[in-house]
Amino acid sequence: MVIHTGGELWHAAAGFEISFALAPPRATGQYLGVFGPGAGLAEAFGPALLIWLSLGWGAPTGTSWASCPP
Repeated sequence: MVIHTGGELWHAAAGFEISFALAPPRATGQYLGVFGPGAGLAEAFGPALLIWLSLGWGAPTGTSWASCPP
């Protein structure tokens, strides 16, 4: 778990650095203004979307995670 968390932190920092390196110097603020909220939206709606898809797929045939016996 510690290695996974360290890898996630390293990946997040590298992605942020690449976004600065790829954006033109005159448009860094515009770039972050457009693409910055994407991470927040993904963190806000991603878990709910994953739960909705996990519970919805296969529900009529009894193969969803919600219908699996304990």
